[in-house]
Amino acid sequence: MSESQEHAQAAVLELVRRIVEALVDNVERVSIVPVLGERSTVIEVSAEPPEVGQVIGRGGRNIHALQAIVQAVGAKHGLDCQVFVLDRPRGGPPAEP
Repeated sequence: MSESQEHAQAAVLELVRRIVEALVDNVERVSIVPVLGERSTVIEVSAEPPEVGQVIGRGGRNIHALQAIVQAVGAKHGLDCQVFVLDRPRGGPPAEP
């Protein structure tokens, strides 16, 4: 992987972190975990209710906008970047209904 792609992965991760932190009320209830590949980056955003709803937004507007931005930034640097939202903390117990 080239240095510019590594820099792009770091920039995408920081972008997601800043946007998600701006969307939620309680940052401590959200975790952002990157899964880095050679030419791809998957960013998993794990959140507990109600923060998961704030990240997703009404009708999915927030997450769709975030995914579009991340894909555009990644494409500019030759990376396939995706963002997924999990409704519970990574490795934690299932969220209560």
